[in-house]
Amino acid sequence: MTWTSLEERPILKDGDDFIVALPTAIGAAIRRRAVRMALDNGDGGMLQDAVTDYQFGSSVACARRGLDLDTVDGPHTDDASGCIGMICSFDVGAYAHVLFVPDDIAAIGAGGFRSINDASPAVSRLVAAGVAAIQAIPDFRIGMTILVFGGLGRGYRAVPGPLPPGWRLVGLGCEDLELFADDANTSALQMFRLLDQEQELLASRTKFVNPNGFLNLYGFAKANDFALLPDDAHRAGTLISIGTDHLTSVRTGIRRALDRHAVHVVPRNAWVEVRRPSTETFFADLADEPSYVSVADALAGRPAAAIEVGERTWWITVAEIGRTPYGSLSYRVWDMARNWAVLVARRVAEAAPGLPVFVEVEIAFPGGAAPGCSGRSRPVQAREARGVRRGRPDPRRLSDRLSPRVRAGGQRWRPLDGGGADRGCTRPDRSGAAGPGGGNRLVRRYGRLVPAPSRSHSAERQRVHPGDGRASPPAPHAA
Repeated sequence: MTWTSLEERPILKDGDDFIVALPTAIGAAIRRRAVRMALDNGDGGMLQDAVTDYQFGSSVACARRGLDLDTVDGPHTDDASGCIGMICSFDVGAYAHVLFVPDDIAAIGAGGFRSINDASPAVSRLVAAGVAAIQAIPDFRIGMTILVFGGLGRGYRAVPGPLPPGWRLVGLGCEDLELFADDANTSALQMFRLLDQEQELLASRTKFVNPNGFLNLYGFAKANDFALLPDDAHRAGTLISIGTDHLTSVRTGIRRALDRHAVHVVPRNAWVEVRRPSTETFFADLADEPSYVSVADALAGRPAAAIEVGERTWWITVAEIGRTPYGSLSYRVWDMARNWAVLVARRVAEAAPGLPVFVEVEIAFPGGAAPGCSGRSRPVQAREARGVRRGRPDPRRLSDRLSPRVRAGGQRWRPLDGGGADRGCTRPDRSGAAGPGGGNRLVRRYGRLVPAPSRSHSAERQRVHPGDGRASPPAPHAA
């Protein structure tokens, strides 16, 4: 590997002190060590799959939803290059070909991070196939190719080849694409219009120089009210050269606003990544609210929020009823509980200082949550163990439709599909039998079938009855 000794060990020990000799090389040294250990133990392919699963299954998946991209076809894996492509729609007759380009762990180990990954042959072939597939769609109007580069930090060279007139092309790293999608009010349609505006300036003999990629262009446009051409400039014969620091302001601004971090979820026995719901708030004084949501749970249709007050975490979820659609009754009640918990948590902590550091609040709907917004729930016989009054509940009364529970502990969970690629997105391992959650189940991952390992656990759950605070004895719960 082409590494210097300082790049390999940027932290030096001097007696009892540690000296950070090269702060910018710490992350690269960790990645280099991981690559070396994987290759030396013959696990380069395993590391390759893990990185691809995380970057495409998490970063690209989150960006697709944040940009309002609806999947039309795919994702499909190209066996020759390992690239993953899918076709999405972002407006009436508007389609985007999203192509994820992974890196080769063995090539990184041989050439280091200073080497260049020349992916031009595979990219040009797959881009041409994606353009042809989109143009064959009956209602096709406009098209765009989004190249998403993965890997561990080395550079790329990707020549897409000739594109049809009016076709737009953009290339981003998977982290930058996710950051752009996480910003408030961004969409794939806005991305297309920004690229279209840049091409219009170039077509009008305006020299527009952007040396730092699309995210730098977005930062410049955002700082100038999305007007690329200044008011006092003419369209023809004007040179516009934007600086390279707009990229930094976008990255730092979004990261600070979202405040990504991990919380320890006791019932799952796992660390789950959470973030603020948006980079902007309607009221400025709510920007620093300690209210966070789990993106991985949201992708799986399970809304989950973490309210961090002092050293205590309040984990608010909806009972296991399947997917919870956005805007449904169950989702709106969960969102209401999340907002009120920020105000209530401090007073509850003062009144009950003996509460554990992790408190889970689960909102249960006795008859199952209605997917629509009518608020109707099937009347079912309630169970006292869930804290619901005996007898048939009245669906017209909110107190009869909801049954919040607070519990400590809970069942153990395993990573989704056994891969752990969805940032702590987990599902319960119900049993060791064949079928969902156990056995010799096969999981379709990016166009290929892979076996999913299964484990079974058992745990005890303590329920607290709302109203009287009585705790029922721990009961064994089959995981």
